Amino acid sequence: MKKTISLSMVIFLACLLYLPGILAQEATPEKLKLIKEIIKITQVRQQVQEYINQILLAQDEQFAQILARTKFPDEASRNDLMERRRRFSQRFKELLQAKLNIQELIDKVYIPLYDKYFNEAELQDLLTFYSSSTGRKTLSVTPQLYRESMQRSQFILGPIVHEIINQIITEEQVEEKPVEEQEPLQ
Repeated sequence: MKKTISLSMVIFLACLLYLPGILAQEATPEKLKLIKEIIKITQVRQQVQEYINQILLAQDEQFAQILARTKFPDEASRNDLMERRRRFSQRFKELLQAKLNIQELIDKVYIPLYDKYFNEAELQDLLTFYSSSTGRKTLSVTPQLYRESMQRSQFILGPIVHEIINQIITEEQVEEKPVEEQEPLQ
């Protein structure tokens, strides 16, 4: 009985591990060609690079805001932290550029997603749309739409997030106090 259960378990686990790969189908050459055309016309490579730049810029802006609210014992401490952050940021960008293969990212992320969510007729429709004047305008303003929506969202969400962080810090401080120091419950 134990051998039957063990063998059944091994077969079951093997199916879980290998079945998705066996069932996965690659895009037809025609579909792959359409996907690659869409990726080219929508300038995915440039969008990925712009997205990375926006993330890095947002991190720098957030750090600057944190610095503005932080009290330092002296100006030397502040300058030291700013210099270390500058070096970190620069080194991070260098290493990211060296290690990130954008084409590989596109091949592993975008192609399978377009293949998963669109059939050939829909891909052709997308290609037709992005080739139109409205499609080209959509492509040209989308980065700015994302950038502005992120800025506006941060403006609205920033105070809420700050309030939540302060609330959690206050709650944690209350939990750390010995029982006799805590205020009585009302």
